[in-house]
Amino acid sequence: MALVVNPEDCTVFIQIWVDINALAQQQVTGCYAVDNLQGSGEGTPSLTSKVATNTSVCWQVLPIDPQYAGSLTITQISAPTGWQAQPSPIDPSSAVWTGTVSKSSTGGTISQGITVNYNGGSVSWTGVLPMSVAIN
Repeated sequence: MALVVNPEDCTVFIQIWVDINALAQQQVTGCYAVDNLQGSGEGTPSLTSKVATNTSVCWQVLPIDPQYAGSLTITQISAPTGWQAQPSPIDPSSAVWTGTVSKSSTGGTISQGITVNYNGGSVSWTGVLPMSVAIN
């Protein structure tokens, strides 16, 4: 069973801004990730956030177009080790996920694929963003 962390208990926040037009054309270059730690690779689909062990992290996916009414979700955060429990969604919409960094042996970096799904009517596409967390 997944351990769900309340976003209010997180100290690291990662937002993934998605250009729906680019994602609909199967391009992750329209995805821009930022965090509240000024991680390396901010403003690209490949962000590295530097966090301490036992830190809770919150990810959120948002459309750049505020009028977009389709489905935009995180469907998976794949990281085999480095978390107390595999990161998971806080609600059924899957737009916000949380997880807590553990003290496991990961070589100092948790490589993870953030899977974002766009579904606008008959068009659906999933893109994987190569993000990572560097453990301090």
